[in-house]
Amino acid sequence: MGPGVSNTPHTLITRDGELNALCARLAKAESFAFDTEFVGEDQYEPEICLVQVATDEECALIDPQSGVDLTDFWQLIGDANICKIVHAGSEDIAICRRLGRCDPRNVFDLQIAAGMIGLGYPASLAKLAKAIAGVAMHKSQTLTNWRKRPLTAEQLDYAAADVAFLPRMHATICQRLRNRKREEWAIEESQRMCANAVRIVEPDDQRRRLKGAGSLSRRELAVVDALLAERDAIARERNRPPRTVLKDFLVIELARRGWTEPSKLATLRGMSLPQALLRRLGSAIERARNTPPENHPPALPSREHSEEEEIILSLLTGILRDHCRQNALAYSLLTTRNDLKDYARSVISGAGPTPVQLRTGWRHKAVGKLLDALLSGRSTVRIRPENGEFHVHIE
Repeated sequence: MGPGVSNTPHTLITRDGELNALCARLAKAESFAFDTEFVGEDQYEPEICLVQVATDEECALIDPQSGVDLTDFWQLIGDANICKIVHAGSEDIAICRRLGRCDPRNVFDLQIAAGMIGLGYPASLAKLAKAIAGVAMHKSQTLTNWRKRPLTAEQLDYAAADVAFLPRMHATICQRLRNRKREEWAIEESQRMCANAVRIVEPDDQRRRLKGAGSLSRRELAVVDALLAERDAIARERNRPPRTVLKDFLVIELARRGWTEPSKLATLRGMSLPQALLRRLGSAIERARNTPPENHPPALPSREHSEEEEIILSLLTGILRDHCRQNALAYSLLTTRNDLKDYARSVISGAGPTPVQLRTGWRHKAVGKLLDALLSGRSTVRIRPENGEFHVHIE
């Protein structure tokens, strides 16, 4: 049984002088790990409650609620000369972008890297800490109230443990990546994670994320856009998460029905807004329905598979899963079913979107030649029994 994480040594930072000194030390380091504790389920913008940082030499917890000025720290997050180590860091990166007004640079995500050395994806921090550092982590504060002050010793110790072992894990994982010549893959995918975390979500993206939007007409999609914009405005005014103002399924239902009268809107199951806000939604729907057809958004591409595509996708999925298993690569990190369909369409008919994710970067290096050979008919797939098991062979 490996060591636990109780009583992780750490320093609590609550004064500007302490934070300035910490940032000066971090600025001289080649890398440091960081994490955040935040609360975001009951307001429009997440509230950052704690920032944890660690190097090989120290672990520090910065308390934003003490009034310390985080400007220097945000500048470090944007410093391309210092590697920032995170685990499943997309939400932390998004918070840094919103609060620090900086573009995070040189970020390395251990969860992503673990998927490239045979440890699965997405792997929890507890799983990786055990596998890489031999550390048994205790997740006793998962639902803790990070707003409440003073923070308890147990809370602080839990927060410190989230970053204290990341530098050691980073060194080991990077060595394993280098052994497989995949370190650049992990850097590339970490950069992609950062770009996605800070990217402004456009209306096209919001539409695609709504279940059922693919079956709507262009006029109905115009209503969807208007409702999403009004929902966001109401949420910002009332400091609430947008989906608590109007659920996604209600956005789709309102777009289909086209109702504008508040009395009708109020009859929908799950609708709990007051009359004044129902009138705002009704007005938004009416404006959208009255827009000229040429101003309506384009129809969403169909995600339906033909019977032939379904067969090809099932075959490719099985082959790629076995290829990933044999090469210590997480299939769930490599691709999704829709990405695989886009790739197949781009090869067979040239109709896939541009760029196709599997045709670029490390993904193409990993499986591009294999996929091209399979889809062009240059390779043969055989299933052979070996040592009491079946194995897929590509010839």
